[in-house]
Amino acid sequence: MLGGVALAALGSVWAILPPRDEATVVALLGRGAGGEVAVEDYVWEPSRGWFDDLATGRGIVFLARRATGEPRDAFRARIRVTPGGRPLSLGKTERLTASAVGDESDLFVSGRYAAFTTRFNGRYQSVTATQLEDGSPTWLVPLPRPAEHLELEVRGGELLVAWDRKLSVFELAKGEAVAGEPLPLMRAPSLGPDDAVLDAIHVWDASPGPEVFPPAGFAAARVLAAGREAAIATMEGPITGIALDGRQLRFAVLPGTIAPHSATGFVFDGSLPSDARTAKLVLVLPIPVREAPNAAGAFANGDWIAPIAQGRWTIGATPTGELLLGRWGLASWELPQEVATAVEWAGGRPEAGRHALCATPAGHLAMVWSKSAGDDALRAALPAACSALISAPGTVEGGEWQEGLALKETKGPLLVAWAADLEPAVSPPKGGQWSRAEAGLPAPAFLPAIHRTQTESLGTTITVSEIDATRFDWRIVAGAEERSHRKKGRFLEKLPEADLPRAKIAFSLGTGKRKRPRGLRIAGSTGHDFSHKEPVLRAGVGFLALLPAGPSPEDEGDASELEGTIAGGELLDPARVPLPRQAQADLCVLPSGRVLVAEAVFDSHEATASTLLALGCESAVALDRGSERAAWRHEGAEARGPFETTALVGLEHELVGVVRSHDWQPAKTEP
Repeated sequence: MLGGVALAALGSVWAILPPRDEATVVALLGRGAGGEVAVEDYVWEPSRGWFDDLATGRGIVFLARRATGEPRDAFRARIRVTPGGRPLSLGKTERLTASAVGDESDLFVSGRYAAFTTRFNGRYQSVTATQLEDGSPTWLVPLPRPAEHLELEVRGGELLVAWDRKLSVFELAKGEAVAGEPLPLMRAPSLGPDDAVLDAIHVWDASPGPEVFPPAGFAAARVLAAGREAAIATMEGPITGIALDGRQLRFAVLPGTIAPHSATGFVFDGSLPSDARTAKLVLVLPIPVREAPNAAGAFANGDWIAPIAQGRWTIGATPTGELLLGRWGLASWELPQEVATAVEWAGGRPEAGRHALCATPAGHLAMVWSKSAGDDALRAALPAACSALISAPGTVEGGEWQEGLALKETKGPLLVAWAADLEPAVSPPKGGQWSRAEAGLPAPAFLPAIHRTQTESLGTTITVSEIDATRFDWRIVAGAEERSHRKKGRFLEKLPEADLPRAKIAFSLGTGKRKRPRGLRIAGSTGHDFSHKEPVLRAGVGFLALLPAGPSPEDEGDASELEGTIAGGELLDPARVPLPRQAQADLCVLPSGRVLVAEAVFDSHEATASTLLALGCESAVALDRGSERAAWRHEGAEARGPFETTALVGLEHELVGVVRSHDWQPAKTEP
């Protein structure tokens, strides 16, 4: 009788327990994660014994989404189960990821570890591995670029990641890569509650005025090279600040490896631009940023970390080191062209104080910060010439110069600055060395645009000038002896009065032959037709270009046909043609845009052209329009003209730094 009652009671208890099926498990997990869980999206951890499984719960790793069709996040939980495997109740639930638009997938458990991938737009962004013990680290493997194909496996304590025909192996216990293609292994950031971006950005209207560097209130602090003026200036006191000379520096904006938190699963791996990796000194400034998940948008290397909200202030950098600051006006997931990295300026912790920054019309950057000063005081400390001004919560602390830079884990974004390479683009001839020119230099002279060296070739002395063509506006001016315009027009024979003070250097181009003079176009007016059989030297604002023989544009700018002396990296026969022994000059344009001019007194162009060939020129021309006049170079006041022979004239223009306000708008398309 008693046995029957006991059996009946046990049957009643058994009847009210949850059923032993997958639907029950996913229902429990869905309640714990506040979303939906599919039956294929959970994996039980190894049992720790029936008593622990019943008393504290058996571990389970699962993927959940907030609603149908949304991406999944990863979670870990404990479910109390009976010895027979019947689920009783859900215990602690822990969120492992918070990638708002990244989809976690490929979940599996092996021994003491669980691993899964994160995908966005159908491509793999990163891999996560976690040790299934409370307090153990969760490891993140960021891919250098999204991958079309990826497989992962855990063998013992090793994580194997096969991606795009590459293999990377990590030893999780040591937290390091041990074989294959080296990839970073980072500790995944801890996750707090989601938090929106604070509307604590203050934007001022700017009325740029005259400016100097260093700005008023800033003291010169660091010179990058002997003979230069300071590139770094600082401000001390209740308001601290730093001003950076955009003419002497190049910049990169690096998202943190921990913050901004990734919404897509793509994680910045800490890589630097090549110029910064080779720089002897690098300035690193932390950018204040909210640490809450999804608090700031960012992209790096052409891949999204988190979307940038429209209207938000954003700081970015181009691959060449320009720094851009302005409001984000692009659509969601729209990447601007020619920008390497950008971060939404979300601001830091309000209790830390405030900071403000500006870009000036001359291309400099100034930042000030204080734990107590308000926006008005910060603005007053900035240069009066600012063209873009904003302030935000948080202070800029911990900036420093250091030898090189290797990033592993950074809480927030960094502003990195390094000395621009303003030295000659090629090595000097053997036994020689470059030195700055003494005349013909555009302002500022402490950043020389012309370097010179001398060498010997074929028994004569060759003078070589290396010129940064971007520092000049180049014009062609007809000489008094040049053949007259053949199409009832007039060649420009002298510079406008307003341009005379800007003329810094001039090279003779000679004069055309009486019959069939080489092609010549000045100020868009073609007075001598181009034969299309000889190279063409084009001159414009900030550039010189050497076009090979063949069709060339003849409707704009300045251009002259000249005789080729080097083509395809080989010396041409015209370079060896005997000429009167007199000054000869040859010119080439390097792939970098820098210009080399070789000058010598010789009886052909062989010595000068051979020197350019040895310096790496693939093509070169003789600075002679055909009449075999002696070459010359004028500098300073002599470069203003007028000239007897046609001349190539370099007019200085203001050297502007690489920091600028920027309208982050969609690229304009042709109608």
